[in-house]
Amino acid sequence: MHLSVTMDVHESSVIDIKTLEAKVHHNDWRKGEAPSIFRVPPNLRCHEDKSYYKGAYEPRFVSIGPYHCGKDHLKPMEEHKWAALHKLLHRKDNVNPSDALNRCTNELKDLEESARRCYSEDIGLNSDKFVDMLLLDGCFIVSILEMGGEDTGGTWIWKEVKKDLLLLENQIPFFVIRKLCELLATSENTHTPPERLALNALSEFALGKMSDPPPTTATHHLLHLFYSSSFEPDQLPSSTDYFNMFKPNKNTGAVPDPPKWIPSATKLAETGIKLKAKTGSRRFSFLDVTFNKEDGALEIPTLALHDSSESILRNLIAYEQCVGPRAHHVADYAFFMDCLVDRRDDVAILEEEEIVLNSLSSGDNAAKMFNNLIVEVCSERRNNYLSKLFHDVTKRSNSRKKQWLAKLVRDYFSNPWSFISLVAAVTLLLLTLDQTFFITYSYFHPPS
Repeated sequence: MHLSVTMDVHESSVIDIKTLEAKVHHNDWRKGEAPSIFRVPPNLRCHEDKSYYKGAYEPRFVSIGPYHCGKDHLKPMEEHKWAALHKLLHRKDNVNPSDALNRCTNELKDLEESARRCYSEDIGLNSDKFVDMLLLDGCFIVSILEMGGEDTGGTWIWKEVKKDLLLLENQIPFFVIRKLCELLATSENTHTPPERLALNALSEFALGKMSDPPPTTATHHLLHLFYSSSFEPDQLPSSTDYFNMFKPNKNTGAVPDPPKWIPSATKLAETGIKLKAKTGSRRFSFLDVTFNKEDGALEIPTLALHDSSESILRNLIAYEQCVGPRAHHVADYAFFMDCLVDRRDDVAILEEEEIVLNSLSSGDNAAKMFNNLIVEVCSERRNNYLSKLFHDVTKRSNSRKKQWLAKLVRDYFSNPWSFISLVAAVTLLLLTLDQTFFITYSYFHPPS
């Protein structure tokens, strides 16, 4: 029986139930699996015309995956993809390149449906073109990863190519890379996991210390590997640490909100809070910021700033924004650094303490980067992993006693001459008091 539903909105329209069911079935292709490769959210792209944006989300040299496939300025790199495929198929371990090609193609066809579900939107390529794309892009990545940290080809352009591999929109599923590594492995490289190959190749872009991701973590793509290798969530505090500090209000049951911000590095130094680089034998990420309430030391792991840092941070933040209601550690850290850095003087303090290793052209550029990283980024202060730190730092910096002591140290103990002047002044005062005492005493108690 043919059913129809009539709806009057602005004009009458008829929706065929069978057509509706077909559309629902078509959109059910993901089978409940969450995607892992996304378009950058529009709110993060709304400032693309600004000078600080610098096209952080767009590949400049190579297209990986379907989102930027076929763009004119990326076509020259397609020849290198074919060269990489040819090289891998004709290695000495592959007796018959044609058999190796058929084996790779058939394996990728089996993975096609799973690969399509990794993307946040339906990919319009037909089956053959989609599998060809996975094969070409995957082999290109494998060839780069096998070269590790070497400068592929000896030119600067290959560093930019590897930088393109860390863009959110420029990804293919990592299980494709893993499968191609397995199918095209030689006797020399069978023992190195593809994750380790990738981290070796991308190590020059590290923002801080990196480590292998936990074995229980399934790697979605290269950007996700870089993300999960930059920190271990279990090592970082939780936003619940802040809420556990307070009892709910008896009337409302609400817990006080964390502070909205903390003072800049310059102002913190004026209040006696010491900023210093975090050191120690334990491996910790650039996100592992801690504050010691006893001595007022704000310990911040060293952050390496280079030409690629802004793009990497922006794409890590964009990835966090897309994966749903999880912890947004990189965005929280970016907000923390935005608080610390208002201008060049703040960057100078961080550089002096080796908290920031600045390879950018100036402190002004570093300050602008920090100030613009979180423009239009959606974040929730109550879920900030640094909420407790913000509370402790704010409480310490607002202490009048601590401010007075800090001013005393800054004014009189910051250099030897100030200290000598203070000692001389105190000595002169004591001698004057001593002389005044004896004169007064002799006046009221003259010798008999």
